[in-house]
Amino acid sequence: MQMKIIRSVDGLRFVAECDESRGFTPKAIECVLCGRTLDTRVQTVTISLGCSECKTIPQIFWSEAQMHVFIAENWNALRQQRSHARTKNEQQSG
Repeated sequence: MQMKIIRSVDGLRFVAECDESRGFTPKAIECVLCGRTLDTRVQTVTISLGCSECKTIPQIFWSEAQMHVFIAENWNALRQQRSHARTKNEQQSG
């Protein structure tokens, strides 16, 4: 069974899927305001995660490395959120 999991933080929505065969799979980082998928490649002078549709910039970083650490930490938090929910469901059904 495939499950969609979501974590919203600082104006960004991290969306992933999880199933028994493939495990945790990050899918997209979206703008909370308009839902547009954000491009995580640095293309401007400002290193940021911003929405090209509604023009919001929820996160600005000092370096590209800092941005990638932020993204990795939030994917990890979403993965842990899924693991905790799964453990809780197993305890309730067991």
